[in-house]
Amino acid sequence: MKELFHYYDEDFGVSFTSTKKPLLTDYQMHTHDDTEIFYFINGKGTYHVEGSEYKLESGDILVMRPSEAHYIEINPNYKYDRIAINFRTDFFSAIDKESILLKPVNERKAGKQN
Repeated sequence: MKELFHYYDEDFGVSFTSTKKPLLTDYQMHTHDDTEIFYFINGKGTYHVEGSEYKLESGDILVMRPSEAHYIEINPNYKYDRIAINFRTDFFSAIDKESILLKPVNERKAGKQN
């Protein structure tokens, strides 16, 4: 795995990662304390979120809220490139006092409409 770009602070993080020969064992079920936006650039695989499966195609975007369990089942025969953006749930509080921006993410059933 090669991290092409990364930035992290206490409120926000972004990483752009490329893996020529991904290993299934490198991508285990996990959760975060923050919201994650996952952008699938290329590869072949299925993303699993709370029991739901999403067959990935280049350009797909998934959003996981805090504590939503997820992992990718990646095909090791294809190069895997992705961008992950993570941010605290109150990241937008200064501009979104009524929490409207993340309402579709936070009010949906876990593992649905990611």
